[in-house]
Amino acid sequence: MGSCTRAGSSKSPKRDKKSPAEDARQAVLEAMARDGNALREATEEQRADREIVMAAVNSVGLALAFASEALRDDSAVVIAAITNHWLALEYASERLKNEYEVVVQAVKICGLALGAASEELRNDIDIVGEAVRQDGRALQYASETLRDDKFVVMDAIMKEPQALQYASEELLCTLEVIMPAMRRDGSVIRFLPWKMRKDRDLCLDAIQTYGLALAYTSNQSKADREVVGAAVRQDGMALAYTTQELQNDEDIVEEATAENPLALQFATEKWRGDRELVLKLVQVNGCALEHVAKGLDFDREICMEAVSQTGDALIHCAAPLRDDKEIVLTALFNDGMQLLNCSARLREDKEVVMAAVRQAPLALPHALEHQLADLDIVRTAVEGDGMVLVYAPAEIRDHESIVHSAVAQNGMALQYASARLQYKCEIVLAALGQNADSVEHVAPWARADTRMVEFGQARHPQLSSMLSERLPPMARKMALARIRRFLEPLLQERQVSWEQARPILAKMNSFPQLQGAVDDPEKFMKDTAARKDHIGQLWNIMLLRPELEPALLEKSLLWKDMQPVLERLPRKDLKLAEEDPKSFVEDELQRKAKGDAAKYYAIGLLRPHLEPLLPEGLPYDDVVPALMLIESAREILSTMETPDLILWKLKNVKELPSSQAFTYIALRPNLEPKLQENILWEDFLKVLQLLEPEKLAEALTNLDRFLLLLKLYPMDPPGKWWFIAQLRHSLEHELDMFGSDWAEALEMMEKMHPGFELQPALTDTTELLKKLAVGPERLAEMF
Repeated sequence: MGSCTRAGSSKSPKRDKKSPAEDARQAVLEAMARDGNALREATEEQRADREIVMAAVNSVGLALAFASEALRDDSAVVIAAITNHWLALEYASERLKNEYEVVVQAVKICGLALGAASEELRNDIDIVGEAVRQDGRALQYASETLRDDKFVVMDAIMKEPQALQYASEELLCTLEVIMPAMRRDGSVIRFLPWKMRKDRDLCLDAIQTYGLALAYTSNQSKADREVVGAAVRQDGMALAYTTQELQNDEDIVEEATAENPLALQFATEKWRGDRELVLKLVQVNGCALEHVAKGLDFDREICMEAVSQTGDALIHCAAPLRDDKEIVLTALFNDGMQLLNCSARLREDKEVVMAAVRQAPLALPHALEHQLADLDIVRTAVEGDGMVLVYAPAEIRDHESIVHSAVAQNGMALQYASARLQYKCEIVLAALGQNADSVEHVAPWARADTRMVEFGQARHPQLSSMLSERLPPMARKMALARIRRFLEPLLQERQVSWEQARPILAKMNSFPQLQGAVDDPEKFMKDTAARKDHIGQLWNIMLLRPELEPALLEKSLLWKDMQPVLERLPRKDLKLAEEDPKSFVEDELQRKAKGDAAKYYAIGLLRPHLEPLLPEGLPYDDVVPALMLIESAREILSTMETPDLILWKLKNVKELPSSQAFTYIALRPNLEPKLQENILWEDFLKVLQLLEPEKLAEALTNLDRFLLLLKLYPMDPPGKWWFIAQLRHSLEHELDMFGSDWAEALEMMEKMHPGFELQPALTDTTELLKKLAVGPERLAEMF
């Protein structure tokens, strides 16, 4: 009858499950394949398992050492090990060390494997031939018979001339054998018997490729002018091995020192004291100064030439010349580490230390203790190598500008910054932008901000999309921190600092505009300079500063006084300044200045005349607003010769607006010392300027009572400003953390209710900070 099983009802066969022992064995095989050295820790049973051992030696040939004795006698296992590493032959059984096929496989990989072969095979001409053709040094393991075989030895020295040392005594006297090696490497002469080394012609052959072969020749050769001349022409240091007579020979000495100026050390004192020769040599190698006769190390011209060639020569200059600033600076220009070798007096000189760390930042730890706290010295060093920040004292490693310079050069320098700066936004972004791996040194809570880390590490950050979740002030702060890396090199080429450019860039309330600094920094620079608005005006003035400022100083004009003048000039006048800065300052600036610009110019000219007459504690900058209220620039200029007259008018002619303004300004020397430590004069001045003259007189009569009244009447404008003045100390640092500045905070606080919003912040700034962190409404346009 047919099958009773219905079609389609048959069951699928079950998969075979591996036993635990099989799983364990598979794990061992995988471990051996990863690292054959694991065989060292294997059990005796595993070391005898052919498959396991084969996996091990295929991974690490030398694992054969841990295999069982039986498997070290298995030709397939041993050949697999040798294929991975020729030295595995050392661990093969004695039988296989005598097996032709096994040994020939090894010496074809590395001739030195011949050392592990049996004595019988080390006498086999085919095996030895393969070995020395692969590595001539294998000749040392050949039998005495084959080391006396001319053809075997010649095969070896064709591969490696130094193999000649292993040839038999008889072959070392055979020219046919030794000459091929000698012509390739004259140093092999030292392996020859004495009778061969005395041969003049053989010596001449050797020194063609190895001038120091002269050391191994006979006294006759060392006194032979032709031989010695050939030797020193090949290697000037061979002068050490000739006779004193030839060390005093002008031609020999000149040839030796021409090849190597340091050969001067082997010449006689006559030549080491020859000024003309020494001067010529130190121009080629300054370190020849070490070997000059006593007295020439005091020669300033010689020492200057030496340190000009190499800074290392400074140590060989006489002590008085190591105290010569020009010589020391020349040496440091070549090698900053020579700071260690200059005089104690010059190590105190800031210019000297700056030159040292500029050339070799690693000279910083050799600066004196007080110099390690010098901002200019440390900044110069970290700009060359950020990692030298580690040598700076704690207060410098907490200095934001210094640390930024360090991490901008090497992000990993973040590890040496203070704990405070390891979470400061600008520092962290600068470090991440330079080296993404610096994230390991970011403070933990800042590292937890993964979006900030991603923004910092991005090679080409997209400002709008990557900062969209941030409040505008913080977003702007982060954007400026990132574009700094793209713009700063171009600014430095124009001798402009980031500190000068940042306030202008901060006025660009548009991420699409700032993105241009990332996409194409050079185009961004040009586009900003071409802008017709106030930002463009400020940018062009900034770019002009390196050229204009020196010309202004020649006329005793300060940049800060002339900046407001330049801001009020038409763009076409700034073009004139760009074309010929010096002529513009001398001939055009005063003539082009009109209205307020002319007043500012006159006030700048007046500074050196009026400033010395002001009371102590009253800066000239404070007086500028009062001077601007004088009717005309001409009136200001008319008092240049009699500055005491204008000061008298400011103090006494009360009907003049300038005098009225000066009344408030002049209070600073008396009132400022009486204010609380955390109140800034500029803030308190605004409080005073909101008072009527009669109220001002009352306030001055009893300052404590006046301050109490300000607190009691917060709705009055002076009371409101008094709250703002008190808040500055506690707010300003926190505002920086949110990306805002004090000027923007003032802009917002002027619109706030003094009683409900400002006064409570005197005890708890939390709520006020939340409002200020959003920034002025105009910043919302950035996105």
